[in-house]
Amino acid sequence: MTSKSLQSLIRQNTHYVLANAGGISQDESLRTSPGGANPFNWIVGHLCFWRSSLLSMSGLEPLWAEDEGASYRGHPEERRPLDFDPTSALPISRLTADFQAMHKRLEEWTESASDLDLPDHFLNLLLHEAYHAGQLGVLRRAIGRDGVI
Repeated sequence: MTSKSLQSLIRQNTHYVLANAGGISQDESLRTSPGGANPFNWIVGHLCFWRSSLLSMSGLEPLWAEDEGASYRGHPEERRPLDFDPTSALPISRLTADFQAMHKRLEEWTESASDLDLPDHFLNLLLHEAYHAGQLGVLRRAIGRDGVI
């Protein structure tokens, strides 16, 4: 994969996540939608948790310590979050700021890299981000906000 293609994927995911998170309050971020979908806060935290692992895979210093944000990891085999406690949720403003900071680190890395031979799981994590970015768009509307994309 070329570094330009990777930059494009990372930028698009970042744009979609941050655009959908724009203006969302902490209270709104903790609401679940009908059908029991994960709250907005959990999804953004989940993306931060896995984006921090992207930093590690890239040989960069992760923004989050390994145990930080553990409640946002999820149970991949069961397709559900770990017992997420909204009272211990990180502020949505911190989650979006951290996601943006991780974007800047990944962007700097891709700008300095030549064409890349990435492991499949790296690309799978970017697809995973895109999936959840789409969920955020639906959740944004479910909590009464206008769409932004």
